[in-house]
Amino acid sequence: MKRVVLYFSIFLLVFGVVSFQGCKKSGDDENIDANAGVVGTWNLSITFKNNSVVKRVITFAGTAAEGKFSDDLGDSGTYRVGDVAIYFTRIAKTTGVIQYFIGIIADNNNMSGTFIGTDTGTGTWSATR
Repeated sequence: MKRVVLYFSIFLLVFGVVSFQGCKKSGDDENIDANAGVVGTWNLSITFKNNSVVKRVITFAGTAAEGKFSDDLGDSGTYRVGDVAIYFTRIAKTTGVIQYFIGIIADNNNMSGTFIGTDTGTGTWSATR
């Protein structure tokens, strides 16, 4: 349990730094439509430390800033977006495993980052529309 708390604390610290670094100046990120946000369907690819890859179809519903999502397995969670940073928490329906994702929205069709899970370790992820 201490290990999960430590990982989660580090994860939150990194999220804060990424959110701060992701603050836009006028004219930055012209390829990102602020009104489009992440709402909609994405193809999510999760790569674990052992190089195994899991693919999911994930649908975000809510506002450009926050909301809920579900995937093709019925797993669900919540998301938050700040400028070009995204943070979402996925809870596995059958196992109860929680994964915390943090990343950068590159443009309207691409985002990527890292994750940590309560039972799955760490890894990277990417998503495309």
